[in-house]
Amino acid sequence: MIPQERLQQLFEESSILIISTGAGMGKDSGLPTFRNEDGLWGQIEGEEERSIFEISNPAYLKEDPIKAWQLYALRMKMFAEHEPHQGFYIIKEWVQQYFEDYFVLTSNIDGYFQRAGYDENKMRELHGAMDYLQCSHPYCEEVWQTKVDYEKILANPTLEDLPKSHCNPEVLARPNIYMFRDDAFVFTRVNQQKKRFEEFLQLYQGKSKVVLEIGSGPHVQSIRMKSRELIKSHQATLIRINPKDFKVREGHFSIAKPALAALEGMDGQLD
Repeated sequence: MIPQERLQQLFEESSILIISTGAGMGKDSGLPTFRNEDGLWGQIEGEEERSIFEISNPAYLKEDPIKAWQLYALRMKMFAEHEPHQGFYIIKEWVQQYFEDYFVLTSNIDGYFQRAGYDENKMRELHGAMDYLQCSHPYCEEVWQTKVDYEKILANPTLEDLPKSHCNPEVLARPNIYMFRDDAFVFTRVNQQKKRFEEFLQLYQGKSKVVLEIGSGPHVQSIRMKSRELIKSHQATLIRINPKDFKVREGHFSIAKPALAALEGMDGQLD
């Protein structure tokens, strides 16, 4: 753990908290990660007898739209049946007690920060979000939020049961999530979020910042790249929470525990 006095000092002397999360943040909510022993990718590959790169991409949606949408529906059902764990609420309390402002960066597509009451306008979902849809053809730039009847899709669907595009009812919709080999992802929403984050950083240029990076490994670099950028360009102090890949450079801090255990331990150290 971080020494109690140093953690207290860091929180009291810093103005901005940037919460930066990967798949490990969802594990304590009951969601599988990707590469560990319970990894989602391995489960899908085993069931389909194909690599994740062949399955989780726009080409597979064209090849077998019903099966592709059933895989999306399984994720939607999983997200709906679980809840944000207490760690989400611990961080929210820290924001209220110690920090002037915050922003969330996440590679997760589950929408759990919004469900835990975080501000939608302080969110940058780097890989999109499962509860937003887009047209399966890249010529349409519209992204919309909707409730999908995932139980109907998981039952015995026809093509007519699958979600259709707002742009053209003859065209299939797909989740606005960034897949492998994805040349059809619509960046409309994520670019709006990116712009808000850039404006946020500009607004608080020169303010002391803490990056709380949780559950992001070195294999999918989206989150770790952002941590490095914030350390270099904004002199942020990094707190990395990861049970395995936890190393940090001198002057920063790491906690080799899962997300919830680490957050509860830190919370117990603070006054």
